[in-house]
Amino acid sequence: MDTGNTAWMMASSALVLFMTAPGLAMFYGGLVRKKNVLGVMMQCIFLMGMMTVVWGLWGYSLAFGGDGPYIGNGEYLFMRNVELSAAGTPMEINGVPRLIHMVFQGMFFIITPAL
Repeated sequence: MDTGNTAWMMASSALVLFMTAPGLAMFYGGLVRKKNVLGVMMQCIFLMGMMTVVWGLWGYSLAFGGDGPYIGNGEYLFMRNVELSAAGTPMEINGVPRLIHMVFQGMFFIITPAL
């Protein structure tokens, strides 16, 4: 496991998350009237929660599972095979644990509908 790549992926994931919650919420809140600010901010927060669940349950599996020509299979459905392996070592993608890769890609999945 490459600790430098892992740390960078975790820091990048946090930055993209901050772009969604306070960043987009405040940006869109500034574009609407005063009475609608809370509603716009709550939409961003709601989308963060909903898209996190969708990504964890089946989104990651459809995007990265298997070797189908267009979409993946159910290899990572419900976050199966994303955690540590049986030996206790993380399963890796280019030196980064699969769970960190899932979180990093999930941040972009979360921010997309809010845009």
